[in-house]
Amino acid sequence: MKIYSQAPCRISLFGGGTDLDPYASKYGGLCINLAVNIRSKFTLFTSNDIYDPLANSNIPYLGTKKFVHTILEEFGIGDMHLARFNSEFDGILESGIGSSASAAVAILGAINKYQNLKMNQSIIAERAWQIEVNTLNLFGGKQDQYAAVFGGMNVMFFTKDGVKIIPFDKQIVEPILSSLVLFYTGFNRKSAKIQEGFKKLNKDQIWALNYIKRIATLAFEPIEKGDFRKVGALLDEAWEYKKLSNKGITNKRIDEIYKYAKDYGAYGGKILGAGGGGYMLFVVNPEERQQFINYMAEIELEWEDFSPCWNGLEVRVLPLRH
Repeated sequence: MKIYSQAPCRISLFGGGTDLDPYASKYGGLCINLAVNIRSKFTLFTSNDIYDPLANSNIPYLGTKKFVHTILEEFGIGDMHLARFNSEFDGILESGIGSSASAAVAILGAINKYQNLKMNQSIIAERAWQIEVNTLNLFGGKQDQYAAVFGGMNVMFFTKDGVKIIPFDKQIVEPILSSLVLFYTGFNRKSAKIQEGFKKLNKDQIWALNYIKRIATLAFEPIEKGDFRKVGALLDEAWEYKKLSNKGITNKRIDEIYKYAKDYGAYGGKILGAGGGGYMLFVVNPEERQQFINYMAEIELEWEDFSPCWNGLEVRVLPLRH
């Protein structure tokens, strides 16, 4: 049997950091994010299909086989005589768009189909988060896993009692999409431990996260109205609080990029994920989009094309090849 699964990464627009514990459990978190067609793809080969030429346990650049094996072993699929895999990724790992979560979700989706576990979407998201945080020691929040499973653009509420998801209608989202521009900075964060600064919060961090959450609530209306200027202004404000919320989020190069972007027309933006490198997102006037992309190319930023991924996790059994 060959089982193919894929799950999207996400662009976190507002509220990042408030989905991490202890903040989310104590104060309640709120995030707005968009699943995009930068995907993790996973094929699980079992039975006689382990002899398929593609069943050679490939992993993406910067990935580790330990990541995959650890998840497989959680479900008793540790003996490589029983199963093999092929793992791929459309983008760049460790770059702030939730690649580890999308990979974990894709792997769990394949396992769920293979073992007929009947896990629903929320259970897959929760299990992926638990394995990442508790088994793989990759501390983080839950928005990445839920975005990978559900797809689309969503408002997500995080409390000690669970996660609530409210999707934006496709027709509402489309007008704002043309104002969003994604770039790869050319470098990734130097430490995967940046988010661990949220494990023990001081009063200044709580204050900053409270404002980040408040700004997220203010973003509902301009997103629904397609008011890209207001969305950009709110992102710009949230960026200032994001820098205050945790060490290592920004550095000299990121600050230079942000200033350059503002000087050439961006209304606002942010580094994605924990920070320190990876992808940056900016909001611009759609009519000036291409001109802005050209300006950013002058400082060696690589434009990344994307579109929404509405389907989230997709899994199917591949037909036998003779």
